[in-house]
Amino acid sequence: MENRAGSFASKLYGELAYQSFLPSPLPPSPAVMNDRAMTQLLAQAMPTCKVLINQNGRTYKIC
Repeated sequence: MENRAGSFASKLYGELAYQSFLPSPLPPSPAVMNDRAMTQLLAQAMPTCKVLINQNGRTYKIC
């Protein structure tokens, strides 16, 4: 599966087979557009990130 983020490559065969993710080179093409809609989406996501970070009194770096 090929997309902007990268692709998966099959490794080994038989019972040992697995897929690994191969990220695309940076910077992405086309570039990420930080417009008003993207800014609003990021602002909406931040409270969710804070809830996940503070869950169970532990700190997780996820966003």
